[in-house]
Amino acid sequence: MRRKGILGKIELNEYIRQRIKEDFNVDDIHEASLKFLSQLKNRSCIGKYDPNVWGDYPRILKDYVKKKFNITL
Repeated sequence: MRRKGILGKIELNEYIRQRIKEDFNVDDIHEASLKFLSQLKNRSCIGKYDPNVWGDYPRILKDYVKKKFNITL
């Protein structure tokens, strides 16, 4: 929402409904999650994370991965 400049201009739940319709062509969040998990299993559908497009990983994720797995993102 921040990237699209609509943060605070639309309800989060409404935005989620719009995105799952756009991204997965379904209305139900549970169906969308199943489709997403299916895509994760078939990695050819999902490209690599690009920080130039999506921004850096969140600090909380970096801290967790460092603590849990000793990996620096």
